[in-house]
Amino acid sequence: KKYQIKVVDKDDEYNASKSAQNITELVGSKGDKAFAVFNVVGTANNVAIRDDLGEQCVPNVFAATGAPTWGNPDYPWTIGSTLSPYTLEAKALADYVIKEKPQAKVALLLQDDDYGQAYEEGFTKAFEGTDVKIVQTAKYAPGASDVTSQITSLAASKADVFFNGATLLACPDGLKKAAAANWKPMLLVSGTCISKTLMGLAGPAADGAFAATNIMDPTNPAYADEAAMKEYRSVVDKFGASDIDPDNGIVAYGYTQGVILVKALEGLKTLDRASLMEAMHNLDLGQIGLLVNGAEVKTGPDDPFLVENLQIVKYDGTAAHFNNVGEIIDFEGKTKEFTPEDLINN
Repeated sequence: KKYQIKVVDKDDEYNASKSAQNITELVGSKGDKAFAVFNVVGTANNVAIRDDLGEQCVPNVFAATGAPTWGNPDYPWTIGSTLSPYTLEAKALADYVIKEKPQAKVALLLQDDDYGQAYEEGFTKAFEGTDVKIVQTAKYAPGASDVTSQITSLAASKADVFFNGATLLACPDGLKKAAAANWKPMLLVSGTCISKTLMGLAGPAADGAFAATNIMDPTNPAYADEAAMKEYRSVVDKFGASDIDPDNGIVAYGYTQGVILVKALEGLKTLDRASLMEAMHNLDLGQIGLLVNGAEVKTGPDDPFLVENLQIVKYDGTAAHFNNVGEIIDFEGKTKEFTPEDLINN
């Protein structure tokens, strides 16, 4: 049998209440107007729709955040994406800091919600028992784009490591404001900030920033001859709208989610919602889409996290792309080990 997938989207402007409104309109109050919900961006946004979709038995697949709460067994109709849990990201970056600056003083910029909380608890847990100290934490309201006062406070701490856990426009603003304050710590940025768009907005202030990711940077020439990269560019060139930039990491990420969804659907014996979610919780697809070498899609009945492998990368401001640092880090099956239980069961 062959099926055609019809995709309908609405802009929620990263507003959780608007996400809920959009989903109600698209899915219907009884959940009978759409087969599934795909790749909604934002932790609060997915939390806002999780209860209703669960009650209606509508799959919410590849929630586009690394919130560990997508592993909560009380919500089997929601599953996360290839974005590794933020706590694993924090663990990978923390381990790098411990190695390079074993007595570092760390400052954190975080969004004041579950997204920021995951990073905060993840770093706190990862630094336990070491000489690295978190000396200052500043939070900003979700949706804000100006973090001047937060950066002023963090710079005053004289921390020599700065984790910019902001997302959207707040991230490049934080990098630029730190540079303007003549604050020169080791820079760490959230995986939500590493797209061409956001790093480009930060300009020279982003140079040297470290991140942890599992998606190939399309602008990195080291990946140009990879078969997966050639396939990606071919697909985007053939099917993409004229304003889609294949060099943008956001496009690379979205493409990868689409490839995984199609693969999962192809493997279904029966095209129904329960079968889709059963498949989502039993994926074993290996390296797929634009996942970096060594990163694999693998879930199980007790492990709902799609990809738990991470690559440390460093931004080259002159070349305007990220370069790999060291080998890929394998956290497969270990999210619960490095994640406070309250973050998963939230």
